[in-house]
Amino acid sequence: ENAQAWHHVGGASTDSGQSRGYYYYSRRNRAIVMRQRTGMRSILAGPGLIETIKLIASPLRHEEERRLTKFALALRGFIVGAIPQTSSMFEFK
Repeated sequence: ENAQAWHHVGGASTDSGQSRGYYYYSRRNRAIVMRQRTGMRSILAGPGLIETIKLIASPLRHEEERRLTKFALALRGFIVGAIPQTSSMFEFK
């Protein structure tokens, strides 16, 4: 069974490329959906792990500005989605 999550991508950022919020929330939302639908093993093992790493690291490959900031936010978003108890420590600000 395939699952799809859709979210609107806003244009409020002054950064070039995708916004910082985009990386945080899209990675968080993916982790939440996958954790609920298939379990964490599906995104932390085998092909799922490779895709997870690619998505978290994508700002390093695709962004011209604030690469490390956007990478850190993608990683934080994934952690919050994967481990809900961490949300107060890693929330998006």
